[in-house]
Amino acid sequence: MKFYWIISEIRNIKREILGCLETQIGKETVLEAFSGFTIRVRKYHTWPLFQIFLNQVSSRMSCSESIMWGISRRLLPLKTSPKTSAYSNAKSRLPEKPIFELMTSVGTEVESHTHKNHKVFGRNVKVIDGTSVQLPDTESNQSAYPQPNGQKPGCGQPHMKLCALMGLGTGAIIDCVADAYRVHERTMFRKLWRSLDEGDIVLGDRGFGSYAEVAMLLNMGVDFVFRQRQESLKTKDVRKIGKDEWIATWKRPQKLGDWVSPGELPDRIEVRAIRFKTGIKGFRPEEIILFTSLTDRKKYSREKLMELYYRRWEMELRIRDIKTTMGLSFLKAKTASGCRKELWMGLLAYNLVRGVMLDAALRGRLPISRISFKATLKCLDAYSSGWFAVDDPKRAYLLLLDYLIESKVPDRPGRVEPRKIKKRQKNKYSLLTTPRKVARNEVLSA
Repeated sequence: MKFYWIISEIRNIKREILGCLETQIGKETVLEAFSGFTIRVRKYHTWPLFQIFLNQVSSRMSCSESIMWGISRRLLPLKTSPKTSAYSNAKSRLPEKPIFELMTSVGTEVESHTHKNHKVFGRNVKVIDGTSVQLPDTESNQSAYPQPNGQKPGCGQPHMKLCALMGLGTGAIIDCVADAYRVHERTMFRKLWRSLDEGDIVLGDRGFGSYAEVAMLLNMGVDFVFRQRQESLKTKDVRKIGKDEWIATWKRPQKLGDWVSPGELPDRIEVRAIRFKTGIKGFRPEEIILFTSLTDRKKYSREKLMELYYRRWEMELRIRDIKTTMGLSFLKAKTASGCRKELWMGLLAYNLVRGVMLDAALRGRLPISRISFKATLKCLDAYSSGWFAVDDPKRAYLLLLDYLIESKVPDRPGRVEPRKIKKRQKNKYSLLTTPRKVARNEVLSA
């Protein structure tokens, strides 16, 4: 992945299409973000270190491979040692906060270019969801992100839980919080309120949406669409307003969390409840109940809200792009701070790819969901390596966009695939149920 070509060349191209990368990130932006980091010019000063690190995370290279890549791209002197100690030390000195701020600023910039036809009810929709990644089994990682309780000591991996706020229009990561696996997603969600704006719509699954949370969101001028359990409708005061539609009155509970005081919340809230069946074979929940603050039935139709919740699945696909396609399901750093930097750099690379996909979607007048993330990732590597990437970068970029448009993903609504694999595993190993040192001694003594 040659991201340096995007951020250093495309930013200076005056294109006829709407290009969000021109204002996303460039050398000046990076140097300003890391101001004060480099005291003197070294081999691994800010700009080449940033480019090599970004390429390493996006391509899942080793440190030695990244150094060789930097030499081949003339980011490092030709006689740079292939030993990784200097590069690793430079990465450890790299501050974490600027990487995170660059990631969120790029994601916000990409999402701001959402076409008006791709908005819902003319408003921005932000999707909330959680996931987790695994870390190397080191003392630093275990201390900050302990392994789940169900795993035996010495047999599991540290787990970092993530809660991400993603724009529905472009799929860009707007904000993200990382914490220990035992921390509940609702606690992490409250930290993401800093990235919500008045007029936004928050879309989420049934892991979110307590009384205190929705009340605070309404105080911020933010509407919500959350899925709730079947029994939650029976415990509320309800008034039927249509077929499988109700106005439910939520009363303030007596017990609230320590993070909020009763005086900040109203005595009751009226929300709209919609019940429907999916009717799609293979879809796990057959019956779904939505609770939303969008109570105007004429302005916010039942069908549109059902379609909006169906699009929540796009969040799962974007997480798959990050964890599976980019290979970020298992981080490589040996320290907790190193893992966070690796994660933020990976999400920055992800947002940059989403920016290229957005350019292709706008140029081809397509929804961004019709542009393949994996194809974009591969094309960036192929097109940035060509001779015209240097001689004529505008032509190279437009050719890349045209190729992505031609190879667009087919429109397959309601597609069903069995959760099974055809390829048989060649080697079937048993699970490690004892620490590796103990298991090794058992083999030697056998």
